[in-house]
Amino acid sequence: ACPSQCSCSGTTVDCSGKSLASVPTGIPTTM
Repeated sequence: ACPSQCSCSGTTVDCSGKSLASVPTGIPTTM
């Protein structure tokens, strides 16, 4: 499951430059 505001590729979750001020709890910024 990937936040709709984020870009996910494989195990990478990229929320930079998105509308989210911070990564939701439970979603690791790096995996």
